Amino acid sequence: MCAVVIYLQPQSTARLHFKVPFLPWLPIASVMINIHLMLKLSNATWIRFAVWMLIGFIIYFTYGIRHAGGAKSKHNISMPAMQEYEDNATSSIVSETSTFSEKDNLIHK
Repeated sequence: MCAVVIYLQPQSTARLHFKVPFLPWLPIASVMINIHLMLKLSNATWIRFAVWMLIGFIIYFTYGIRHAGGAKSKHNISMPAMQEYEDNATSSIVSETSTFSEKDNLIHK
């Protein structure tokens, strides 16, 4: 299955400075060797791996949820400053759009 996935990856026709040698055979061999090595691991090793992954996920997501802040963050820009920024951004987009439409009208006339 992995051989098919690797083989179906799009191939670039551009001249590159470096290419993976023996493509797709080297990546396929690497995947097969790693699967073989993983199958040789003991059950105790897989259990330790699962426990440490679980601990890592708990820390990662707990930190992310507590520090995601969004609108509650004390580091956000104050609301008046943010409103002024949004107004300036909107007006510049509108002026660029009107400039394009004026040029477009001149071209098509």
